Amino acid sequence: MAFSNKPARGTGAPTPASSASGLTAIGVGIDTARYGHLVSFMRPDHQPAANKLLVMENHDSYQALRERLEQLHQQHPQAHFHVRIDAAGQYANNLELFLRELALPKTLSIGEPKRNKDYQKAHFPKRQTDETESIAMARYAVVEEPAATAVVPEDMTVLAAVAYKPKPNKPRRPSIVCTFFWPESFPSWPTWPTISPPPGS
Repeated sequence: MAFSNKPARGTGAPTPASSASGLTAIGVGIDTARYGHLVSFMRPDHQPAANKLLVMENHDSYQALRERLEQLHQQHPQAHFHVRIDAAGQYANNLELFLRELALPKTLSIGEPKRNKDYQKAHFPKRQTDETESIAMARYAVVEEPAATAVVPEDMTVLAAVAYKPKPNKPRRPSIVCTFFWPESFPSWPTWPTISPPPGS
């Protein structure tokens, strides 16, 4: 069961858009891709909460994302981050693991690419820019407030990395693999009993 550290709302709570100290909710939409992840930040009134950010798969870019989120948290200490990531293979996995480690009030959800695309077409039918998908996900996050996605077990994360290993001189694409692993590599998996042959065989 997935849990969120999202604060409860009472009948006398301020509106989601603002409070005495600023915003109480910020949507963060992340469109993941091989050559960079586009991040959009949205207020509950559908206005930008900050400038968009392009995050590459390197330390400096990840650090820039951390600093942007921490800066927003300082500006709006009552704000809860609703983060929505496009489930696009290993690129999304790296970002998910990074975001889960951040000590910020957040709810992290992973969306299927088709569902995200359908939401984008419904709310931004005439926008075809590269940033539209991340904006649509930020809107979905702050308006719909989806439930948190459960943490993927470490064993499955290792399997995903193995399945995503590219072949030499070929583009990196997700694939399904069938292979065997030593049981001690995945201690949380059940071990199957050894079946002995019948007597006389």
